[in-house]
Amino acid sequence: MPILYLVIFIVPPKYPQSLNSCVILSIIEIMKDNVMYSLLVIVILVLLSAIVFQLYFFSNLLNKQSSVNLQNSNALVWLKTTNSSFIFITASGSASAMPDFATVFVLVQAFGNNPASATNNMSFALHDLNASVLKYINGNLSNIRTTYFNVYNRSNVYNFNASGKKFYAAQESLSIRIPNINNISNAIGAISGVNGTSITNVVENLSSAQIALLRAQALSAAMQNATSQASLLSQNKTLAIKNITVNYYRLYPFSLSTGALNMASSQIPQAPSFFIGNDTITQSITVTFSFAK
Repeated sequence: MPILYLVIFIVPPKYPQSLNSCVILSIIEIMKDNVMYSLLVIVILVLLSAIVFQLYFFSNLLNKQSSVNLQNSNALVWLKTTNSSFIFITASGSASAMPDFATVFVLVQAFGNNPASATNNMSFALHDLNASVLKYINGNLSNIRTTYFNVYNRSNVYNFNASGKKFYAAQESLSIRIPNINNISNAIGAISGVNGTSITNVVENLSSAQIALLRAQALSAAMQNATSQASLLSQNKTLAIKNITVNYYRLYPFSLSTGALNMASSQIPQAPSFFIGNDTITQSITVTFSFAK
């Protein structure tokens, strides 16, 4: 009986249960006729069961090996990826152009014995100012904008009113857009010739179209610089662009002269020497390149 259990155990459970039953019945029938014969058959069955067990074992091993190979194939894909080297380059490029227009900032100031008279006197100064710059703003008064207006009592200002009478000051700050920057020198000369005005600042301006164009040119220059550096580092390997990040762009305006100032004389002075320079836009980028080892 122990031999029967041994044979049943050796036969793999993966195979049909009828096989186990067949083995048991065969052993019982043989044992009835001849004991020696029975032992021989049992040995043969044990050997057959061992062979079946080996087949079952190697079948499982083969299945496991297939999954291992699959994992190795994934590993090979990853290794192929690692065969490509990556270079991260941060580079910049610049582009320059002369601005299309400029903006002149002007302070107009007048005085009077009361707020109304101070404002009225300032109106005369504004009239003269508009007339002086009209041809430089293409006849379009919308290029002149008020940025600040104030009327206040100046009587309490030290040494401003020695007579002790009350008087008032009217002030108005303006921005005047000169559409053609080549007219800026003459415009400054004309403005500074108006009585009661002073120029506080001049700013040159790139148009929106100029900014867009210069940014594109600066970006192109930055890409050329990055590619050149990557080619040098990779020893002129074939490069593939994986990613581009724009870090920032900056505008560097050219410093301007504010020209002549004239608060006392109504005579138009000689136009100041106005040095027109280029504005520069710089773009910084970080580029990821890959190349085969």
